[in-house]
Amino acid sequence: MLLATLGTEPQVITLCLDRLLGQQKNIVKTLVVYTEEPRVKEALKILEEEFPRSYPEIDFQAVGVEKEGRFLEDFRTPEDVLLLWQTFYRLIREAKEKSYIVHLNVAGGRKVMGVMAIAAAQLLFGPQDQVWYLLTEGWQPGSPRRLHLPPEAPVSLFSVPVLWWKEGGCFIEMVATLKDPQETKRWFERIVERREKRRQREFVKYWLTPAERKVLKLACLGLDNAQIAETLRRSKQTIANQFTKIYEKFKDWQNNPEEPVNRTRLVLAFASYFQEQEEV
Repeated sequence: MLLATLGTEPQVITLCLDRLLGQQKNIVKTLVVYTEEPRVKEALKILEEEFPRSYPEIDFQAVGVEKEGRFLEDFRTPEDVLLLWQTFYRLIREAKEKSYIVHLNVAGGRKVMGVMAIAAAQLLFGPQDQVWYLLTEGWQPGSPRRLHLPPEAPVSLFSVPVLWWKEGGCFIEMVATLKDPQETKRWFERIVERREKRRQREFVKYWLTPAERKVLKLACLGLDNAQIAETLRRSKQTIANQFTKIYEKFKDWQNNPEEPVNRTRLVLAFASYFQEQEEV
């Protein structure tokens, strides 16, 4: 299946499709996401007339971005962009549910359309799905439209690398059940948050000695070296030495021995951990 962003130049769709068919890609359906901008609608009309002539075996469908019962003419607010993202997410998700291999062409239309399309692809694409960008040498806006060009014409189709989040273990199973990209994003953020908490616990429990653990905890609670020394009944030099050891262990744990570590970095890294321990 070809999924494409549509702007004012319909040949971006047909030239991409011709190249994909030339690569023996099995395209049985083409979806174009468009806006109600008048020039875009003119381009859409050209495609609707061209597909039955040149691609009679390919199902063609235009998908507008809908807001409150009408299709958007442009993307002017964060809400509009969110609706655009949700549209691409829904189309890709539905395609994957039907076992389509998705070829996504992001060369047409507004830049924000390509950005949101790739954002949705990162959540749902697998190894066989591909993002494409079309380049045509010598063409300028206003040049005569040619919907089809010979194979030797200077037209290049570039594959755009995409990180497949869905290939990450159990994440693939959860993504398959989520219909809203915002819900997917929140779920992913919870995964990251839980992972960070596990890493904090690992450092505090297994990398530090009990004495160092107490020092770090008091620092995260806002005490300076003199107050920590008084609380633990140790000398200030002992506390300073313990901080030096904690800094070295922190650099090793972060696998970044060249980056300097200071008290502020430690507190930022572990204050939330010790705060939760206090609340339990």
